[in-house]
Amino acid sequence: MALVRNISSATANKLANQHKIKENASFFFALKSCKNCKKEDKVDIKSKLNHDYTEWTEGKYFLLTTDIDLNGNEDNQWIPILAGIHHDKDLNINIDGNGHKISGLYIDNNSEIKDEQAVWYSTSASLFTNLGSSCIKNLYVEGTIHIDDITCAGIAGSTYGIIENCKTDIDIETNSDAAGFIAYPKSGSIIKNCNNVGNIKGNFTGGIVNNGTPKIENCYNTGNIEGGEYVGGLAGVILGSSNYVKNSYNIGQITASESTKDFGGIIGMGKAKKIENCHYLNTCVENANEYGEAQTADFMRSQDFVNLLNKDTDVWCFDDDNINDGYPVLSTNKNLGLEPIFNEDNAIAIFPNPATDYINIDGEIASYKIYNITGNVVESNEIIYDNNINISVSDFTSGIYFVRCVMQNGNTITKKIIIK
Repeated sequence: MALVRNISSATANKLANQHKIKENASFFFALKSCKNCKKEDKVDIKSKLNHDYTEWTEGKYFLLTTDIDLNGNEDNQWIPILAGIHHDKDLNINIDGNGHKISGLYIDNNSEIKDEQAVWYSTSASLFTNLGSSCIKNLYVEGTIHIDDITCAGIAGSTYGIIENCKTDIDIETNSDAAGFIAYPKSGSIIKNCNNVGNIKGNFTGGIVNNGTPKIENCYNTGNIEGGEYVGGLAGVILGSSNYVKNSYNIGQITASESTKDFGGIIGMGKAKKIENCHYLNTCVENANEYGEAQTADFMRSQDFVNLLNKDTDVWCFDDDNINDGYPVLSTNKNLGLEPIFNEDNAIAIFPNPATDYINIDGEIASYKIYNITGNVVESNEIIYDNNINISVSDFTSGIYFVRCVMQNGNTITKKIIIK
């Protein structure tokens, strides 16, 4: 599996049209459909990406409008997206899974990610190697990763950005570090409203992250976690005095080895500012460290526990549909992989926002008008019927504006933008 950069834009758009999805989602379909790319096409991927990856990512918003099955197996193994970029903070793309699922991700010990590590410059076996400052939301990822001597994670090796409203169900096994979401979250990274259900076995091991400096909130883990040095239901190690884990819980079984230095129901070891309102099932681990509070199954299945998790938020809800064995679920992601969460509000995307020189309007637009704060029209185009519009705003006075778009289906959407 190669990268969208290995496919011409015409091919990617053709694939998008064939599958009846928006052009800005062709990124994912190009990835799916490139499994027949020849090995020699990948040789110079490192140098290509290091020089021109911003050409196809800068200012882009990728919206997934259908499920994707990667059909992974021993003969069709996944090469992580953006392999070749090592901890590049400048990478900044927005990926909205729209409630859909990417399944069939498969990596094992025979994978090219290991055999050609010098070529791929890979930091992890995962969906992405490195996300930079990118944001991912509303995505469900499912698969299998069994590979030694390489860090493993469900979403990415590292990130400075935001992972929100996502779910992972990836069976991970390695002799290196492992996590359900991010292996090494960097300073400034945020993971919120997420849950892992996959079983994970590694060294520094956690259901959400293994070792880093993130802020984690409103997350839960139900997968079994087994590790070496540091093991926790949500994280192996959390560092940084300004970071935290809060309003979260774990019910997955925690198994530590004889060489384990520290382990617990929430984190293995931490120097974070606070571990607040975090809880774990009292039967999931014995002799746990001091992080988090042990609770009974009956209490954790009660409305009182839901209320406790909602101490300073409102995202937790009672498991009325019994999709989580009676334990609390997140109202924001309980339907991931079951139905799209596309709605009228996200039928268009306007970015960047705030803006300085230009804005992009992405969606099925028939026409648009831009109003200033006093209600005067400062820019308009009445007959365009386009899915991607670039508008110069460099001559606009700094302030608040409203973009009123008439969709191709006749509906009208208005969004606020800020011009600096």
